[in-house]
Amino acid sequence: MKTAVLLAWVCLTAGCASTAPLQKDKNYPAAWPDLATLGSDGRGLEGAYANAGVATGDAKPAILLTSLLPETAKIRPTEAKVVSLKIVPGKPDARGDSQARLQITLQGDVRYHYECDVFCVSGNVFYVQSSDFGVIPYIAMGGSQSNVTLTKAVDGSLIAKIDGSSAGLIFIVPVWGASHAWARFPRVGD
Repeated sequence: MKTAVLLAWVCLTAGCASTAPLQKDKNYPAAWPDLATLGSDGRGLEGAYANAGVATGDAKPAILLTSLLPETAKIRPTEAKVVSLKIVPGKPDARGDSQARLQITLQGDVRYHYECDVFCVSGNVFYVQSSDFGVIPYIAMGGSQSNVTLTKAVDGSLIAKIDGSSAGLIFIVPVWGASHAWARFPRVGD
C-alpha cells in the first residue's frame, strides 16, 4: 500500500519539476499574441488584469482569474472586476529560480488584499492551485493536482497555463488522466 501511495504522489507531482520557460503548444490559440518572459524574479507579471478572460483546451471558454488563484488564497465572494498582481521576489538559487510572494488585490464593490507563496521558475510564476488525495481502504485510492503557470503575452495580457493530473488505483487497477488549458486575461489601466 505504501508503494502505491508513493507511486501516486510521484505521478501527481511530476509536473512540478519542469523548469523550462513556458512555450506555446498545440492548444495555444494561433490568434493569441506570442508569449513574453517575466524575468527571473517574476516582476514582469505585475499589473492589473480583468477578472473575466477566455480559455481553451479542457477549460470552459469563459473563465475568471479568481478561479485560478491557489485554493488557500481564495476569498469569497469572487465578484472582483479587476485583479491586481504584484511579486515580492525571494532570494534566487544557483539557477536563478526563487520562491516568492504573490500579492493579490481584488477590486470590485469591496476591495480584498492577500498574499500566497509562488515559485519564479525560468521567467514564469508557478503555483499549485489545488491538490487532493483520498483513500477508501481495500477499494480505491487516488489523488489529483492542478498547477498554474503565469506569464504575459507581448501585448501585456496575462496568460495562464493550467495543467491538471490525477492518478489512482481502483481494486489494484491503475487509472490516470491529465488536462491542459490556456487562459488569457486582458490588462486594464496604465
